[in-house]
Amino acid sequence: MAHRSIALIFSTSRAGAQAFAWQEPFAVISITDPGSTPAVFAQPNLVARCDLSFWDVLADVGDGLMFTHELAREALHFVERRCGDAKLLLVHCEAGISRSTGLSDALGRVFGVEVRHQNELFRNPNPLVVRLTLEEALRRGKDTWNS
Repeated sequence: MAHRSIALIFSTSRAGAQAFAWQEPFAVISITDPGSTPAVFAQPNLVARCDLSFWDVLADVGDGLMFTHELAREALHFVERRCGDAKLLLVHCEAGISRSTGLSDALGRVFGVEVRHQNELFRNPNPLVVRLTLEEALRRGKDTWNS
């Protein structure tokens, strides 16, 4: 099930996201480390923003600051309901290698949207982020992605 207006999901680093330029309306999922300052976006055509904060870990480290089903639900809800007329979904994390590529890949599969990565050569999608997002999508009845 494709999102009604998003045609592309693009993952990048925090620096890449803050310098990002796009001519059409876009939305952003901003992933930061717990305790870090929020990313700053000055682009006038940014129409929606979702802030997520969690460590880049692959398993439960017991501190409660890892990616969870709740964060996956928040990301899915954002794409489904809050992106408005955005043509592009920009997803960033600190380095643009693990958390953002994992979430972008999972959201692309769930919503049937093309995904591109700025750091394609270094991309290493966080498997916990991918797994929990896809599990949450299945729970919500979004089973149109291909295994």
